Amino acid sequence: MSPRPPLENLRVMVTRPVHLAEHLSALLEQAGADVIRRPCMEIVDCGKTPENLALVRDLRRYRLFVFVSRNAVDAGFNLLRAAGVSLPADAPVAAVGVKTGERLALEGITSVVNPARAAGSEALLETAAVRKLNSGSVLVFRGRGGNELLADTLRARGVVVDYAEVYRRRKPSGVRLLFGTPDDPDVILSASAESLQNLCDLTAPASRDALAAVTVALGSAAMAGLHERLGFRAPPVIARTPVDEDMLDAVVRWWRKH
Repeated sequence: MSPRPPLENLRVMVTRPVHLAEHLSALLEQAGADVIRRPCMEIVDCGKTPENLALVRDLRRYRLFVFVSRNAVDAGFNLLRAAGVSLPADAPVAAVGVKTGERLALEGITSVVNPARAAGSEALLETAAVRKLNSGSVLVFRGRGGNELLADTLRARGVVVDYAEVYRRRKPSGVRLLFGTPDDPDVILSASAESLQNLCDLTAPASRDALAAVTVALGSAAMAGLHERLGFRAPPVIARTPVDEDMLDAVVRWWRKH
């Protein structure tokens, strides 16, 4: 007799943007979950600005290129193609995590500086290639209003950091989420603070008390303060990182205890 799937009959709501939700949804369904797709974030490519086009005209001046997310890879390479340029073949390229590195491989960048055990700016700063940087210039492909830790740390060492802000996040329009019905999820997956805030903003006022009773799996411990301020009553589930596999693992461990 084959073992029961670990998430059998569990209703899981995935809030990732549409183009980033499929892999996580597939993992959850393979584990037996009933997946509800409710995107609470949209990604808009806005990279082909005059400022960004000027930045990439002379790529030889950079000692390192950093991509902070899969979205940064997609929009960043759209910018490079629009400018008619390519990353120098001998220039090191860094990614903040494994999934970003995998997306770079699809663009033909197979040699990538990548954190070995975790994802994010802190982990990338611990890699040998980034630790040794104390001069020159770095180009970071990111979304508007991203984390400043990487740039602040490198600038303190004497490195010039330029940003190519190639995408922006926005709240979906025309969406109203309802809770307090027989179709409520058992757990909601929210990988970022912005998506968690959007989840609450998109929920109809009459449903917000019911939403507050739902367990939320967070992409990092740093989101716990916002989770509390937004009035959620059920203790959150904390994933090691917002990577799909870590989000799945956190939900499986939580559900086993229930």
